[in-house]
Amino acid sequence: MAAKIFTGFITLLLVLEAIAASVSVPKYESIFTGFGAKLPFFTEVIVASTFWIWLLPLAALGIIYQRMPKGKSYVLPVLFIFVLGVLYVPAALYGLYLPVWELAEAQA
Repeated sequence: MAAKIFTGFITLLLVLEAIAASVSVPKYESIFTGFGAKLPFFTEVIVASTFWIWLLPLAALGIIYQRMPKGKSYVLPVLFIFVLGVLYVPAALYGLYLPVWELAEAQA
């Protein structure tokens, strides 16, 4: 029972992360394009990944759905997907603030 609650909570966190990325990243993109500057490659990757971040909770749900009826362990694969989601957060923050830092360096 604890494994079901744990993986359900992890999947919920991945869904919330995907929602936050889908809402906030396009706003940053519009701000950066308003500057008229070309975005760095890493920032373009982060902006493009807002759609793909939805694959993490879908993959977690797919693993749970596939393994639960067979009695196989599904906690570790879902935990691995959660770690990927956790690693996405600092990468996204770095990618979104990279143009700001480059503009600040250009002004200095």
